Amino acid sequence: MPLFQLVTRRFLLAIPTVIGVCTVVFFLSHLIPGDPVDYILQDQTNPIDRLQLQKELGLDKPIVAQYIHYFNNLLHGDLGKSYYSHGRTVLNLILERLPYTLILAISSMMCALLFSIPLGIFAALKAFSWKDTSVMFIALLGISIPNFALGPALIVIFVLLIGLDIPVSGFVAGSSLILPTLTLGTSLMALLTRMTRTSFMEVLKQDYVRTAYAKGLQERSILFKHCLRNALNPVATIAGLQFGTLLTGSIITEKIFDWPGLGSLFISSIQSRDFLVVQGCILVIAIIYIFINLLTDIGYSILDPRISIR
Repeated sequence: MPLFQLVTRRFLLAIPTVIGVCTVVFFLSHLIPGDPVDYILQDQTNPIDRLQLQKELGLDKPIVAQYIHYFNNLLHGDLGKSYYSHGRTVLNLILERLPYTLILAISSMMCALLFSIPLGIFAALKAFSWKDTSVMFIALLGISIPNFALGPALIVIFVLLIGLDIPVSGFVAGSSLILPTLTLGTSLMALLTRMTRTSFMEVLKQDYVRTAYAKGLQERSILFKHCLRNALNPVATIAGLQFGTLLTGSIITEKIFDWPGLGSLFISSIQSRDFLVVQGCILVIAIIYIFINLLTDIGYSILDPRISIR
């Protein structure tokens, strides 16, 4: 399928997906216990003020009417205004936080790829030896340890025990990325290591690889010219799909390290019942996830032209 037709088709398929996400998130967010008006007024329980604020926020209308109003604004590119941020629009709040989340996700992906591919190839070449077993054991640990446990553990090890001068809260400098990147990228690194090992072992069994060895080609040429590209096809697919997962998985990591990204905004908005911000965050993440899936499909077809993406 030509690239233009592929992009057009996926774009059209994405429209009902985004609509469905918006609808589900809208109604689920309104099921969160608590009233935003109570959180805004706090101890000010004047009934007149309460009714006036509900009217200003549009919360006095039936839930269906609120949804129609929200969806109509959404069609015009208006995500609404935050209940708490002095009238700032939801879009501005998201655009302010989104770069930090993307920086964290990209650095975690780069870290995972940097270590997982060499380790996976090494494990495949040393298959069923103690070296392979050691690498797979480390990978298993990386997958098994959740972010909410790994993050504090890294803080204790690197900052308290080793004594490294690394910021553990907020975005101070480039070094602020180190611990959040390791926390978020470790599970992905472990997954890609296992995937690379499996894929590379499958490629090594192919007839063309045995033929290349029989011709007397150098092993380096065989591994990197004949094997690597084919072995990385499934790895590239998983990596692309997991990038969207990094955006959602960053929520816990951002909370641990007080990272000023979209995840922190999402959590604080849930706690304060700022429905429009919650809906906006999930909508943006869903759109990015769909876009990443499209890029993954295109990249997969470039790596292996024999595959037709429909």
